Amino acid sequence: MEEDHGHEAALAVARQLVVFLVRPGGQAQYSHILSRQAATSEPLRELQVYMLEHLRENLTVEALAERVGMSPRNFSRVCLREMKMSPGQFVDRMRIEAAQQMIDSSSLGLKEIADACGFGSADSMRRTFERVVGVSPREYIERFKRSGG
Repeated sequence: MEEDHGHEAALAVARQLVVFLVRPGGQAQYSHILSRQAATSEPLRELQVYMLEHLRENLTVEALAERVGMSPRNFSRVCLREMKMSPGQFVDRMRIEAAQQMIDSSSLGLKEIADACGFGSADSMRRTFERVVGVSPREYIERFKRSGG
């Protein structure tokens, strides 16, 4: 896509499809968010789309369970069974993947990215980033950000 239509067009398509434009070295070769969608029931697939579109909103277990008409306890069990992670872990991964994509494809600062992805603060994003990815956002930028992109 990039060779035929240019970097900006490829970025726009990648953002729309929620995939990496250029897969960073050492990273999974696909989006964990997308890999989870194929294995879940219809209510959870719809909820995942909602979550991706509303990362800045309240995505607590209680709020998400209410959205799909389940008790928080049952919702947590269904998430563990179908997505192999807790609702909180899944929200963290969605927010981290969104942050990674924004880092890879925009010139926004870490505070703006943290806000756009629903972390509340750059420090909260840093802690979650380190827990999920194994490096801080700054280290991620140093290791994986394309120069001149």
